[in-house]
Order: sequence, then C-alpha cells, then structure tokens
Amino acid sequence: MAAKPERLRLPVPQAARFDRFLKRRYVKPGHTVLDRKRIFILPTYHGLAFGASLFVMLMGSLNYNNSLGFMLTFLLAGVMLIATFHTYRNLRQLNVKAVRAPACFAEQNAEFVVSLENPDSLPRVAITVKALNQTAVALDIPRTSSSLVSLAVPAPRRGILSLGILTIETRFPLGLYHAWSYVNLEMQTLVYPKPALAEQFAVPQHSGSGTLDTTQRGVEDFGGLRGYQSGDSTRHIHWKTWARNETLVTKHFTQPASREVWLDYEQAPGDDVEAKLSVLCRWILDAQASGLSYGLRMPDQIIDPGNGEHHHHRCLEALALFTAP
Repeated sequence: MAAKPERLRLPVPQAARFDRFLKRRYVKPGHTVLDRKRIFILPTYHGLAFGASLFVMLMGSLNYNNSLGFMLTFLLAGVMLIATFHTYRNLRQLNVKAVRAPACFAEQNAEFVVSLENPDSLPRVAITVKALNQTAVALDIPRTSSSLVSLAVPAPRRGILSLGILTIETRFPLGLYHAWSYVNLEMQTLVYPKPALAEQFAVPQHSGSGTLDTTQRGVEDFGGLRGYQSGDSTRHIHWKTWARNETLVTKHFTQPASREVWLDYEQAPGDDVEAKLSVLCRWILDAQASGLSYGLRMPDQIIDPGNGEHHHHRCLEALALFTAP
C-alpha cells in the first residue's frame, strides 16, 4: 500500500498559487525574526485523522450518553488545542541570519551557512530548514542560544548562485500540526569554473617580458656588504668592519625570485568559452600552489602579476563573472 503523506496537501495548482501568494505578501529580504505575521500553521494528515476520530467519539458519546466517553473526548480535544500553541511557539521569535557562503567550483555543492537564534529560555526542538527543492536539515536550538545549519545547494555552472527562499518548519510536539515560515536572506555565492585536469594542461613556462629575474632583495641568503643607507636596520650593520676602519656597512640578503607568468585567455586551449575558462582555472590553481607570480589577461580586463589569497580569488572571480563578447 502506498504511504500516505505527512501533511495536508492542496491540489498542485492551488498549492503553488497559495505558496506564491504567501511569499509575495509576507517574505521580505534580509535577516528575519519569525513573528506571528510570518508563521503559518495547518493540520497534518495525522492531525486531520485525529480530529475526525474525536468527532466520531463525540457522536458516540452523545448517542449513548456516556460520561466517560465525553471526558476522554474533551481531554483529547484539549491536548490537540495545546499542541497547536506549542507547534506555533516552537517557531515564534526565532531570529534567522546569514553567516557565510564561501565560493565553490562548478559542478560542486555550494555551502550556505545560516544561523538560527533562540531568545527564549525554552529550547526549540525538531526545527527543519530547507532550501528550494533540496533536502531538509533538522536541528535543535538550545535555550538563549543559537545553532548553525549548513545547506548544500548544487552549483551546476559558473557565475553567481543565489540561495533563494528558505522554508523553516516544525511539527513539534505531536505531529498534529505543520507550522512553517518563509525567509529570504538574499544570500549569494560565487561559482568558479570547473578546473580542467591537472595532468592535461600545465602552466605556461614563459613570462610576460620574456626574461626572468634570478634574485631579488630578501632575508634568506647572505648577498654581501654594501654601504650604509639611511633607514637600514641596525641589526644588519657589520660591526667588525666598523671596528677596523670606522666605516658603516650593512649586510644585504637575497632570495630566489618567484617566476612571473602571464595566463592569457587567447592562448588557452579550448573549442569554446567554457573550455578556455576551465583551462585558465586550472592554470591559476597550479600557479598559486607553485608560488608563481602570475597575471591574467582576459578580453575585458587585465590583472597584474601577483600571488597570495586575495590575488588568487580575484583572478578566479574574473573567470566566474566573465561574459563572452
């Protein structure tokens, strides 16, 4: 026998129109406090069955004038009414905030982290949070505390990915009612192109100027002595030379210079835009891991050579937001 649904469902067209009406009327952008105007509640399938059973019990008690039947019927009806309040209270005054949404690569799952804060002295139990068409995540929130929930949303292509409207719901404590609310946190994340395979596309071995410096000033290897210049650190003064002839000289140090390469959109192999961006993404990842100083040439912008996390994400962002001319 087919399983019966857990909640009351309207026919699909009416349910869709009802949801659209609620979202259009009650959903506002930004972090949200779930007050009485934002919380909706309806009986579940079990709640309807429970109510129908109470009606049958009431008719039987009236028919047979059974005092114990009346007592049991009204007792269970009172339980059902109290469950209505507790289901509503489990969502009331929850504060929903966006926390973070780190960038990801195409064909991976983007992670959206949301915080639910409980200002009351009573815990909130069996709260579920669900993004559109995604699996719901259940959590409990301790009293006067907050809990984080991580939502995984597929990122099929590069660009900007929006979380969309969240549904926060509960059936606590008895499952007789389904209370829910809609929240639009306006969360977005950046989706980088899917990187090509590392073994197929190596980083170009040429620099932009055609020459590579071999050394640069640094603090690793001793490079000799030179005359003292204003601003030199006293720790680098060669005091033995000063003791011999009273001439101030300082020690200077060198370290190998990082190689400088240009990653050019026009030189990237590929039959279409996405293939070229995939190769460029692989080059950026490998150049960053190798400690190279790399620049990026795109048809719409040029990023000067550099290295580090900020430069790394800036180059990947340029790929993610690139629009072919």
